[in-house]
Amino acid sequence: MPKAPVAAVLEAGPLSINQASVDRLQSLPHIGSKTATAIIEHRQAHGPFASVDDLRRVRFIGAATVKRLRPFVSTD
Repeated sequence: MPKAPVAAVLEAGPLSINQASVDRLQSLPHIGSKTATAIIEHRQAHGPFASVDDLRRVRFIGAATVKRLRPFVSTD
């Protein structure tokens, strides 16, 4: 799935990291196929994310990535 422009992603509102598919996650800035798959795998293995900060527990995601993703994601 091609990356949406940042303005389009912001306009669409936050994406739920607890419900999004791999394709939807890949539409986010800084998220490629490996990271999107890792988010889904973590969610399946450990249950829903309680907060956006919980993304730091996912392989390939560090504090800087969480900071960059914060405006685009939610846990709703």
